[in-house]
Amino acid sequence: SVEIRCSVIGQRDESGNELSPEVATENMISAMDQALEAIGDDAPAVSFVFLGYRGRDWKPEEVIDHARLAVEFAKKYPNRKFGFDIAGPEDTGYSPKFFSEAYEMLREYNEQIDAGLIVGERIGVTTHAGETPTFDNGRPGHEAVIEAIEMGVDRIGHGVQAVGDAETLEALKQ
Repeated sequence: SVEIRCSVIGQRDESGNELSPEVATENMISAMDQALEAIGDDAPAVSFVFLGYRGRDWKPEEVIDHARLAVEFAKKYPNRKFGFDIAGPEDTGYSPKFFSEAYEMLREYNEQIDAGLIVGERIGVTTHAGETPTFDNGRPGHEAVIEAIEMGVDRIGHGVQAVGDAETLEALKQ
């Protein structure tokens, strides 16, 4: 399978005009459809991952916006696979728990899917955690992995700092 991953905030058209995140997402879906049609029966399964970025030149509300967009488009296109990922350097001071609003929004949607209250695919949730030796103003990097697990992610991006802590490795096995 193939994941198409990007931020849809700040995308521009061919003339350089900024697109709304909704239009940018529709454009990505259209491009994916065109590519899959051109490939035909041999086309792989494709998912679209909304990429929320944390970093030195970011806006925290954009992470929440990406989670909202993931839910909105998963409801609009129930037969498509969508995901959400928080990427970017953890050592900027923002732990996984800083984004609890985004995780809660995604968790509520996935719980509705699991309960059969709405039709569609679960939104896969990834967080880059344990990528840097420290995060959140000096805490050990493996603790970011634990926080991400506590927030209910499906997948950890990188996670290399987990190897230095037996309890973190055990939590990952669960």
